Amino acid sequence: MKSEKKEKKNRKVASPDPLPLYHLLPFVLFVAISFIWFLPYKPALATMSVQRMVLKCLPILYLAIYLIVSDRGRGESGRVFFALIFSAIGDGFLAFHDICFLYGVAAFGIAHCIYAKTFGFQPVKLLTGGFLFALNFCILSYFALPYIQPVSFRVCMTIYSLVLVTMAWRSVDRYLFMTSPCKERRLCSALGGIIFIISDSSYVFLQMLELLPHIPAQIIILTTYYLSQLFFMLGSCESFWGPARNYPKKRS
Repeated sequence: MKSEKKEKKNRKVASPDPLPLYHLLPFVLFVAISFIWFLPYKPALATMSVQRMVLKCLPILYLAIYLIVSDRGRGESGRVFFALIFSAIGDGFLAFHDICFLYGVAAFGIAHCIYAKTFGFQPVKLLTGGFLFALNFCILSYFALPYIQPVSFRVCMTIYSLVLVTMAWRSVDRYLFMTSPCKERRLCSALGGIIFIISDSSYVFLQMLELLPHIPAQIIILTTYYLSQLFFMLGSCESFWGPARNYPKKRS
């Protein structure tokens, strides 16, 4: 008995390495640059330039490059890489809001389809999805669609909102009811889905319907948007968390 106790005391418990948060410093820098160069200008052909558009997309491009370099396309990272690329494309189109709005929405719709596929459709909990779709229906019907013109924008926003809510539903179900990947990654994915809904809702109400002045509205929209994409990247980047978190040892 004594020998067994000594062995247990001498066993080294593997603890997870500290998270490499310094890897995110370039992302924070690019977000700051984007705010400085993009915020003063309303998205329109008259004020937007290709240079400002590229600077606006830099944070997302960094996340995509970091993900593919770190994980080398393993597991979820390959799919999420393409989702981030389509998001950057959509971001670029939305910078030229006057003529490219529908193209931007389409690109983001593709990105959300990729995210939803990544998060998986098993298990499916109808209660979670029903709540999110009902909430989406109420907001669209009573607070958004009556004030959006023309009709093509209404149709586009309706279809897009269904895709967006599906993605968020799958991210929440993944966190609540799936057992892999690790809890930290599943939580990041769920936060990404929820915050993306907040970001897009802010885009509709604060920018399209102009409920706030331009700069405060853009601070809210961009902050939530960049945060959601960061959480999506963290939810799929296996190497960021390390083996001890991705593959925790089972208790004997």
